Amino acid sequence: MTTDRQTFTDALLTCEECGVEFIWTITQQRKLAEQGAALEPPARCPACQRLAAPAGHQRGRVKWYNRTKGWGFITLTNGDEIFVHRSGLAQGVDSLRDGELVEFAVEQTARGPQAVDTHPLPMDEPSDSARYPARNP
Repeated sequence: MTTDRQTFTDALLTCEECGVEFIWTITQQRKLAEQGAALEPPARCPACQRLAAPAGHQRGRVKWYNRTKGWGFITLTNGDEIFVHRSGLAQGVDSLRDGELVEFAVEQTARGPQAVDTHPLPMDEPSDSARYPARNP
């Protein structure tokens, strides 16, 4: 398919993070071109892209959070844990649920690192390419 003298074609790629094969679709390529972005294939699959936190932030899962006491712990992807206090919850967030995927920044306190600006991440339905990754023959 050609738009503005660019040719788009589905491409089978391998994620540099997890090794899963995925399809970089014509639709995704066209959207980048329409936004004026560089038309370079993504290095990571949609799932790994979703898990990547923006600069200055990290992601993890709530190990446990006691709403009454107002504190708990978040498990990072490497297995480490970080303390979270109700004062470190983002504006509009009053509590966290065990197992919830969250994003946060880290602040060094007198007692050690603490999660701040902590907020849950929405769990959207994955795209078709994430739901049905390509299989190795």
